[in-house]
Amino acid sequence: MTVRHKKIISISILTLLLVIVIGFREYCSSCKINDEALEHTVIHCPPPVESLSREKEVASFYERLLLCDSNTNHKEIAKLVTEIRKAGIHSSKLAELLSSMLPYQATIYQNRDKWEVLRLRSYILLTLGEIGFPNSAIPSLVDALAYIDERMKVVELGAAIKVVGELGADGNLFSESIINAFNRVYSDEEFSLNKYEVGFSKDEATTVQIEVVKSLGKISNNSDYPTLTFLNSILNPTNNFPIDERVIVEARRSSEKIRAREPQKNISAVTRKNFPFFCFEKNSHQPKDRNPILNSLGQSNFVELNNRIAISNKSISFTDHNGSPGRLEELIDRPTLLTFFYTRCQVDMKCSSTIAYMAALQKQLDSMSIKHQVKLIAITLEPDHDSPDLLKRYLSDRSVNANNNSMAIKLEIRSHYTLMKELQIPVGYNSGWVNGHGVEAVLIDKNKGIVRKYYSLFPSNLQMLKDFSRLASE
Repeated sequence: MTVRHKKIISISILTLLLVIVIGFREYCSSCKINDEALEHTVIHCPPPVESLSREKEVASFYERLLLCDSNTNHKEIAKLVTEIRKAGIHSSKLAELLSSMLPYQATIYQNRDKWEVLRLRSYILLTLGEIGFPNSAIPSLVDALAYIDERMKVVELGAAIKVVGELGADGNLFSESIINAFNRVYSDEEFSLNKYEVGFSKDEATTVQIEVVKSLGKISNNSDYPTLTFLNSILNPTNNFPIDERVIVEARRSSEKIRAREPQKNISAVTRKNFPFFCFEKNSHQPKDRNPILNSLGQSNFVELNNRIAISNKSISFTDHNGSPGRLEELIDRPTLLTFFYTRCQVDMKCSSTIAYMAALQKQLDSMSIKHQVKLIAITLEPDHDSPDLLKRYLSDRSVNANNNSMAIKLEIRSHYTLMKELQIPVGYNSGWVNGHGVEAVLIDKNKGIVRKYYSLFPSNLQMLKDFSRLASE
């Protein structure tokens, strides 16, 4: 081999090494230090472009998920979700499909026991927190955090709180909600978020309070004084109320992490780096009487007159709280707010609060000139159970003055499910009984066109009154 050939080979090798080094530096320029980096200095880089084998794996998971329905054993569904969780696949396609399985109307929840529905939804939510959290799943997260109630299952609440922590800096929008959960009666009840099965070891045990302080350590920075004050109250209690030692340990860790973390100037960019499929959209027009989170998540857009789609199932028969029959198309003869409830709902923060909001809205309308130009209608989710007497009593107990403009109705049973499906009301059933539901209200114009939806949390009566006034002037 000549000297010239040796030089060419040497130059080629050096060039190849240089390309490899530059490529590696470019690849790891988007690396991040995880939340434990302060202690372990562990660096995680984003996964490389999916290989053909990875694409086939995603396609296989996708096809198998599509085959799941109400007849699939819940443990088999959980087993498949576990495989996805363990595979560590960050796929927007899989994330969106799993997100579509969160609504209560999803096929997999129909005709299931309430406990199975709760477990499956919680486990899917947890999995999305790990593989990438899509925007479409946010309402389900809010639903779990919005109605904290003593009757709520700790697994559902614990899963939602853990997911908040996985959202990174964007999860800070939920800090007030999860701090509120800390002081509920859940402190002594243990559960596991590591697997679907009910049984768990001592090492896997966690509580709502543990998950709260752990998540706060992931979503907060050193300018979040309310969070730091809250954690300090755990570390330096002023009363004799006993606090789990595990909670104190986690509170100390979280406090140290938060104090060492600078405020993020662009939190959405940070979150997209960690979770490439999560994009939290903030609404800049926030009514002053609301928490910002409600503004961005509590309602859909107002649909202009020319773009509204009229409900097709408007000829449905109904019976009102007085036992009088009628047809929906005749009842909705002016701008109408449809709300949904049922009298044997066990979560006070859902159905009972829905009707309480209706009562407050009714009183506010009484002082406005448009009070006779609009209607408030509460539709029971269990028409085969709720009699007119039950409906009337439920409204009365929550201060609703039932009349021709504010009423409760039960739809004809066979058509009821058709309308719930058309309006995409978040409710699932098992033999006619509700096995899970969210909170939603639908604003309809005088032509039966859908104007706006208020979901997961009622945004505010102020916004509803503004919408009513806007419709009344059309």
